[in-house]
Amino acid sequence: MKNKDRILALAKSYDLMRKETLRILKLAKSSVVSINDAQIIHSYLDKTDFYYKDDLFPIIKLIERYKIKSSLKKLWGEYTAIEKELLKTKIDFKNLGLKNISIGPISVHADLNNDSVLSITTNLNEDRLAIDIFPNDEGTQSDTYVKFIEEFKTKINNFLEKEIK
Repeated sequence: MKNKDRILALAKSYDLMRKETLRILKLAKSSVVSINDAQIIHSYLDKTDFYYKDDLFPIIKLIERYKIKSSLKKLWGEYTAIEKELLKTKIDFKNLGLKNISIGPISVHADLNNDSVLSITTNLNEDRLAIDIFPNDEGTQSDTYVKFIEEFKTKINNFLEKEIK
């Protein structure tokens, strides 16, 4: 599997967990019996986004309490398996000259040695990745810097197309 396919798979898996979590919350909301559960459901539905991977424990408790049929545990297992494989590539990112690498559910961010920031974001509608490099100082748009950015984007693209065993 290619690096880019793993990043996309992580984002797709996360999106499936998000959708399943919202489905569970709506089902539990319609049959809530305790004030505590109502508060939990309300707080999650009010959030514009939350990190589903870390916030799943209360959701799993709702599944058990309200006997909701769900594939959330299976989806969570698939997500963590993909994430584990993707985290193994952190050393490869470092070998490209990146530091402070953050691999999240829908993006990868890292700092370049010249204080620029790399952002690889997923677009699930188009099934592709967007690679952006932002300078730390907006005034550093010299010809040398622009050339560096283009060369580095090529390096990142090659890395993303690389097959992983």
